[in-house]
Amino acid sequence: VAPSSANVHTPVIVGESSAGRVCLTFRFAPVENTVTHVSNPEYNVRQKQRPIICSHRKFMDFPPLALAVRVTQPSSLITNLRQIPAPSSTEVVLWFEGPASNVNDEATLQAQVWKTLQAENHFQIYSSSVLGEARSFNRMVRFSQNSELVLLARDVDLPSLSAPLLAKVSQAFHARPALALLSLGSGKVASNLFGVGGERADMGTSGVMLVDKVVSGPLVVRRSHFLALGSFAQMHCPGECQDGYDQELSLRAWLAGYEVGLIPADTAPPPVEGCPYRILPGLYSANDLKIMRTHLVQAKTGPLPDPLLQNCSSLPAVDVPSKLEADDSRGMASTCAKIDDSPKAALMVQYFRRPKNIKAVMNGINLTPNGTEVMINNDSGGDHVLWRTRLMNGVNRFLIYSHDIHEIRGYNRLSLLANSDLLITLQDDDVPSNSK
Repeated sequence: VAPSSANVHTPVIVGESSAGRVCLTFRFAPVENTVTHVSNPEYNVRQKQRPIICSHRKFMDFPPLALAVRVTQPSSLITNLRQIPAPSSTEVVLWFEGPASNVNDEATLQAQVWKTLQAENHFQIYSSSVLGEARSFNRMVRFSQNSELVLLARDVDLPSLSAPLLAKVSQAFHARPALALLSLGSGKVASNLFGVGGERADMGTSGVMLVDKVVSGPLVVRRSHFLALGSFAQMHCPGECQDGYDQELSLRAWLAGYEVGLIPADTAPPPVEGCPYRILPGLYSANDLKIMRTHLVQAKTGPLPDPLLQNCSSLPAVDVPSKLEADDSRGMASTCAKIDDSPKAALMVQYFRRPKNIKAVMNGINLTPNGTEVMINNDSGGDHVLWRTRLMNGVNRFLIYSHDIHEIRGYNRLSLLANSDLLITLQDDDVPSNSK
């Protein structure tokens, strides 16, 4: 189909593959077309207006960039957060995972983060389970909602994200509509490493070096392309070596006609020492590799077209990621202890700063089946110790801090964070009385 207007938000159906898969995607654009929603534009609530002013605060529902940040060094977190360029207009999602070693110290840090990042599109997510990099990044990219670009990073990477570098990133994605993944660390062409820790990247005249695969981050993804590709394959259980998921998605992107690039940050920290990794034998056929190489050669002569606007029969088979997740003969565990990748339902609870209700809420939640996703949207910033001590002993339990965004925005966000098909919206006085 033809590209949608730059002034229209619209879901674009881009075809149906031979396997019967319908490719339905949501193309980001800053303004709605009022005619397509209701006959009277005056009553079109989906029309994008100026920032809504609520108590003299402006909502940033359509931020140009989101930072999805895994917290690895809490001691330097506040210092690193203060290095973010234009924080009020940038979405920031911080991910803390696993039980707290000291919940009181964690509560102190949570309060400091709350005061440091005060915009309506700044979030903290605390996961009771250790999910690892691929799973947490997948959830954060979905959670980022209306951002066109999502930058995946560790907290220690933040000082390397200068305003000039982010401007180069934005320009690169604007100039290359098929660009899906862009490393700010290192990437490989054949067996040669370029960027951080390797040879000097050849940026040419485009400002981007096309690479076979990314090797280290930070990594910027175009959200629509990332989701169309099926996100990161869940190749490892948490606690195992986390290498390779970004390399595998790089190859899958080239196979589908997307581009993978590199703009190394001058001050990017070296990659974390990992374990030996190579793409699993047999995952991609010789013909797949030939197609990848053809697309790479074509991209070097000029930007590829946006694959989302082409017939999706060229997209990789939907079972490519699942081969990695389920085939034990390839050395991958089909299930992981202490996490549940396929929960049946999610309880999404809006918390209104009523601490006397927390015990009753948790008593009710504990009656639900094991593995049920539990998500608490706390948009008042308090009562961290009470919530964390009650949420830590369970699988798929998340405490989310948002700044006064209330039910609609809160539920929208939680529904994107969830892995469940069945979503249940609750308030903190809707207490389940039995497991049924």
